[in-house]
Amino acid sequence: MKEPDLRRACGDLRDGLGAIRNLEQLLKSVRVAPRSIQAVLPGVHASCAPLVQLTHEFLGYARKHLDVTCCDELTSYVVPRIEKLKGILEPAMSRTVNAKQRLALEDDVTPLSKSLDAAAALFDLLEEGVNGKSVSLNLAELITQSRPGDLPSTASSGRRTATVTTDVHTGADVDVTPRLAMSTIALAIGLLKPKAKEPHIAVRADARLLSVNLSHGPCDGQPVQVVIPKIVSPSASCAAAVTTSMGAEFRIAEGQSEVTLVWKLSG
Repeated sequence: MKEPDLRRACGDLRDGLGAIRNLEQLLKSVRVAPRSIQAVLPGVHASCAPLVQLTHEFLGYARKHLDVTCCDELTSYVVPRIEKLKGILEPAMSRTVNAKQRLALEDDVTPLSKSLDAAAALFDLLEEGVNGKSVSLNLAELITQSRPGDLPSTASSGRRTATVTTDVHTGADVDVTPRLAMSTIALAIGLLKPKAKEPHIAVRADARLLSVNLSHGPCDGQPVQVVIPKIVSPSASCAAAVTTSMGAEFRIAEGQSEVTLVWKLSG
């Protein structure tokens, strides 16, 4: 069942969180005068309360369709950061922003902006998990033919592009939303415990199951470029929730040494 209100709330959240990212960029730009920064602070401050309301609204819709754990974790992650930003901006509006205060404001705003950027990507992921259109396709082909540009560019702060090797031994088709599947795989790669070796995707199928295993080895196989998102505390539960929405099971090994997505094959 589609949820148009979820899409609308996601768009409004994206716009509001984008204003915070713009403030971060203004603070970092040497070309932007202090008075220009002073001028945008009230607008960003005023947007904080509506952003909190939108967060609750969006996740209220999402929890009708997805596991509530990810919704609860996102609420606990996002709302305190917006409230903290509001508290930082309030005193800054009442004084002239000199060079020292600008640097201090940049130091305070930047980590919050990056954290909320990561949350914006998770909002997009959940919205796609509810409203995305599934098609029957060969998941192995989707992975090997994907490009970094195929993934959403929203909330790109903190993302990195990694070369991932693939080892594919299946021709099985499954019903998935292509962008959602690749975004979830990229998120799962980001959840792996960091190691010196590049990540590896192994796709396997038998008569009953198709599995996409993500680990750090072996490193032979066809290389593909994957955009890895910034990982934050709700990332794992969000990945699990949208994997379930695709009709698959999300398995993460102890110690985060590997992550596996498993589909049951019909017939």
